[in-house]
Amino acid sequence: MNAKVVLGILLLIFGLGGGVIEWLKSGLATPYPMLGLAATALGLYLIADGLRKRRPKTVSREEVAISALLAAVVGGTLLASELKKRMEGGGISREEINQALAQLELLRVQGKVTPEKYAELKAILESARRRA
Repeated sequence: MNAKVVLGILLLIFGLGGGVIEWLKSGLATPYPMLGLAATALGLYLIADGLRKRRPKTVSREEVAISALLAAVVGGTLLASELKKRMEGGGISREEINQALAQLELLRVQGKVTPEKYAELKAILESARRRA
């Protein structure tokens, strides 16, 4: 809780105690408690402003690029481990290997896979193609 909310609560209590409660109980028949109404309104505003959610921070292009590269590396690592598991079980078809090679080539052209990782994944897929 920040200082605005604390000050708002204090002003709200001061305003309600400054004649607003009695004015409301009398059915708005007594004279307006101007100071109490002003303090109550200001207190409510400060409480609402202090509790309002702030806008989220903006993300720079560099952060987005770094996140995309990290996601590509993690995805490639997971793909390689999944391929190794499936190759050991023998449950991968020739069509799936060709699709994976095409996707790997597309990732290489886009620059999302490093040359070392490309060579490693291509070797894995080629050995799987020979076995299938």
